[in-house]
Amino acid sequence: MNILILNWRDPKNPKAGGAEKLNLEILKTFVDRGDNVIWYSKHSTGLKNEEIFRRIRIIRFGNTFIHYAAFPFFLLTRKFGQVDFIIDCVHGTGYIASLFAPRTRKVVLICEVAKNIWDEMYSFPINIIGKVWEKMMFRLYIGTQFWTISNSTKSDLLASGIPEKDIKILPMGFDGYKITSIPGKYSSPTALFVGRLARMKGIEDAIRAIAQVNNRSDIRWSLNIIGRGDEGYENSLNGLIKKLGVVGDVKMLGFVDEREKFIKMAKSWVLVVPSVREGWGMIVPEANSVGTQVVGYDVPGLSDSLDHFSSKNIKISPTVDSLTAALQGILRPFLVKDRPKSGWDSLNTFVKRELFK
Repeated sequence: MNILILNWRDPKNPKAGGAEKLNLEILKTFVDRGDNVIWYSKHSTGLKNEEIFRRIRIIRFGNTFIHYAAFPFFLLTRKFGQVDFIIDCVHGTGYIASLFAPRTRKVVLICEVAKNIWDEMYSFPINIIGKVWEKMMFRLYIGTQFWTISNSTKSDLLASGIPEKDIKILPMGFDGYKITSIPGKYSSPTALFVGRLARMKGIEDAIRAIAQVNNRSDIRWSLNIIGRGDEGYENSLNGLIKKLGVVGDVKMLGFVDEREKFIKMAKSWVLVVPSVREGWGMIVPEANSVGTQVVGYDVPGLSDSLDHFSSKNIKISPTVDSLTAALQGILRPFLVKDRPKSGWDSLNTFVKRELFK
């Protein structure tokens, strides 16, 4: 078969995240069968317009707007060749492949319905336009099968008018890094944030919570931040750290490799995930797998992940004060018992059953 996946970011994009990891695992089933796979994504500075990555042909074109607008033209002119199956990934907007390739077998892959993410990431009037378009967009997908990753997103899809019979929840997995032995915890209270540095990820709440807990107690917390973001936003975060007087308590570590990430996870007292909304929250089982509990906001997607992997994870209301209180309540670190095992076997079985039956 000839497979086309439509996703604005590819695995080598500097902003690639959990969604791209999920896509790679889904595509692995096709690649292992010997199918031809094309990944259509937008252009990214420093990356080639076309290349082969893990036996997947990546085609990069255009900025965000031009990238989406060019898809129907590329499909019509056979830039992707003869396409037998399309995976249409939705991130705020999709490619509406149901309109442009009505006779081609396809599935819509959506991790989360954006909703309030529009308000966190964009100012007026873009946020309003985005939310209105998102509601209209789902009507164009009626009759197409949806794959999603949490009951929270399924509920949002149902509220958007997608029939329940057309929605299936993927069995999620996660990547693990084998550490020969789990290192001991830091001697002093240390929280960790891992993720893309963007307002919707709640990194500002994490920094403010550290400032509050250190102002209210003799016990001082530290916060390590792993991740990258736009230069302007990283500068604003550094400004916030200085303004709140936590320069010595908060360290922005930037990008680290997977081994270092898992070591820092294992040594931290707690992983904080203050996102406004998630598709699933793959970082949660990653932390649990090396014995670290997670404090996260009780928001769609993330609430599913926090419940699924460990009873030691803590769900809190999405406020800085709640995060501050949760940190104040952690008096000593402990290893999460019954640590989840990494792997994607259940997902691979699902894909084979759905597509090759």
